[in-house]
Amino acid sequence: SDTGNDMTFLTKPQPPTNLQAQTNNSTVIYLTWTKGTGANNTYIERNTTQGWARGQGTMIYNGTNTNYEDTGLSENTTYYYQAWSYTTWDNLQQWSDTNATASNKTNAIPTITDEGPSNGSINISLTPQMNITINDYDGDSMTITWYSNTSGSWVAFGTNTSVGNGTYHQTNSNFSSYSTTYWWNVTVTDGKDTNTSAIFHFTTQSAPNNPPSQNNETPAN
Repeated sequence: SDTGNDMTFLTKPQPPTNLQAQTNNSTVIYLTWTKGTGANNTYIERNTTQGWARGQGTMIYNGTNTNYEDTGLSENTTYYYQAWSYTTWDNLQQWSDTNATASNKTNAIPTITDEGPSNGSINISLTPQMNITINDYDGDSMTITWYSNTSGSWVAFGTNTSVGNGTYHQTNSNFSSYSTTYWWNVTVTDGKDTNTSAIFHFTTQSAPNNPPSQNNETPAN
C-alpha cells in the first residue's frame, strides 16, 4: 500500500511582552522586553510616527537578548517602537502575527541664556552680581554650578540646587580688583543631561582718581 509523505511545519511564535522604553538622556532610550514564547529572535523597528507595517520602520535590533540601548537619537523627540517575534527551523521561518509596542521621548537639554554682565562688558563694578537664565522644556528640577578661573584653574564658587525655569544669581568675592578681566561660566544639569555654557568675561572699572590730600598748615610765626 502507498504511504503518505512526512509533513513538517513550524508554529508561529507569540509576540514579545512587557516592552518598555526608558529615557536615559537626550540621545538614548533603553529598551527591555520578555521574549515571546516559541521565538528565536526579537526583531524591533523604530519610527517617529505610530503604527506601521513591519519593514516600514527603521530596524534597530534583531537578536536573542531581552534588552537594547537605542543610541544616537535626537533631543526632545518622541520615538515609537514595535517588536515582533521571529523563529526559524531548518528552511522554515515564522513571524508573530502581532507585535509589542512602546514609546518615549528623549530628554530636553536645559538651555542657558542671558548672561549678566553681558559677555565682553567693560567698566563693571567690583564683585558684581552675575545672572543666568535657564529653561528645561521637560520641567525637570535643575542644578546650576558657577565656575571661575581667578586662581588659574577652573573652580566652582556657587551652586543653585533644585531650581526650576528662571533667572538665578551669584556673586564672587574674588572679582574684586580694578581694571581686571574675569572669566566665568556655568553648568546646568537636570539629572539626565548637563549643559555647559560658553565662557564669559567682563572687565572691572578703573581705580578712581582721588585728588591728592592737602595738609592744612598754619604759617610759622
